[in-house]
Amino acid sequence: MSQYTLSIKANNHRIYQCPFSKKEALLQELIKEYPATNIIVFAGEHTESIAKKITDPYVKVLEDRALVDEKELSTEIVISYSLPQKAIVYTARASKATHKAFLLLDESEQKELHAVEMLLGRAIKQDTKAGYEYEVKEKPVTKQERQEKRTAFANKAKASKNEKYSKGKNSKREKAPKKEPRKIQIKAKKS
Repeated sequence: MSQYTLSIKANNHRIYQCPFSKKEALLQELIKEYPATNIIVFAGEHTESIAKKITDPYVKVLEDRALVDEKELSTEIVISYSLPQKAIVYTARASKATHKAFLLLDESEQKELHAVEMLLGRAIKQDTKAGYEYEVKEKPVTKQERQEKRTAFANKAKASKNEKYSKGKNSKREKAPKKEPRKIQIKAKKS
């Protein structure tokens, strides 16, 4: 068994979907929800800028190398500011939590989440907090919808062409006067 075993219950392990531009605000909100609670915020990058914005004395902001340097490190709540590139690093972060573990996940990081969940052997529940949802994008068009649009366009073009052709045919008939059958005179030869 791995040295990075999670001691927290699955109910206490959450992913908060959050665009990167709103992560600092969501981090502050989560810290306020748990006053006087020991919290470690793990960030792969920008630890200094994040630490400067946090004034709560119970909160530490650490880089991932602290996982190696401080083997006995533990805290009540772990907040992963971003998803690390390697799943084992995220598991090492979350294993330091004794009560809860949160991950602030940008939409661009969703693809890498699968490796973490495979390593854990379960899916992590994803939640959203009001005001921190991903931006709603236009629904992607499915193959079937594309084919339906193409068919509708082709049918419309075909109908338009047929209409044009039939109008042109009729208008030619109306303009041209009806011709009388030609009378052919045959002259008889005199012999």
